[in-house]
Amino acid sequence: MDWRRGFSSKYYISILDRDTWRDLRQIEITGGTIKKEDTDLRESADVDCVNYEYTSEQIIRVWLDARQNGDSTHTPLFTGIATSPERDIEGHRTTGTLECYSILKFARDMLLPRGWYAPIGISGGELVRDLLNVIPIDISIAENSPGLKSAIISEDNENRLSMADKILDAINWRMKIDGYGNIRIEPYNNEPVATFDALSNDVIEPSLNIKYDWYEVPNV
Repeated sequence: MDWRRGFSSKYYISILDRDTWRDLRQIEITGGTIKKEDTDLRESADVDCVNYEYTSEQIIRVWLDARQNGDSTHTPLFTGIATSPERDIEGHRTTGTLECYSILKFARDMLLPRGWYAPIGISGGELVRDLLNVIPIDISIAENSPGLKSAIISEDNENRLSMADKILDAINWRMKIDGYGNIRIEPYNNEPVATFDALSNDVIEPSLNIKYDWYEVPNV
């Protein structure tokens, strides 16, 4: 699939089974946004949908089905926790809005016991994986994860995610989340991952507004 060229697309969400994380039911969506941010949760989503009848917290996945000249792909864009659903009723039509958090929220909601600490010399990647193992997803670690050069002691109200971030900062590594919600712990990449130019991969789209206001022209 050449994403630089035109393609037809269909977006929808799936409700996931909490034990197997397999798709249970598809729900039509009418719009939404997925945000990638440099925060503790890394990503979030707001989804506009129809026929969302759940009144409790659900695990959802946003899918993209794309087609291009006979080629097709089934791509996950986001996996997270749908909370605080809203419903707007207008006559016979009901629409809903879902506020969705990253799956890292499971780790952020769990406090560490007082006195917990990360000891010197232990692999930072292994410690981060142990802290995030409360999330039922795959967590992989790149080779040669450095050990801690000094102990890190948890503070009051420290949670599993905040401690994982402190360890990542200490070893200068990062955490990446894919569309399935799986986590990769790895060093920062110093190599180019994309090249932009005016011919093959142009992303500059200037926004112009042109108005001819003949009404205000002086009558001379």
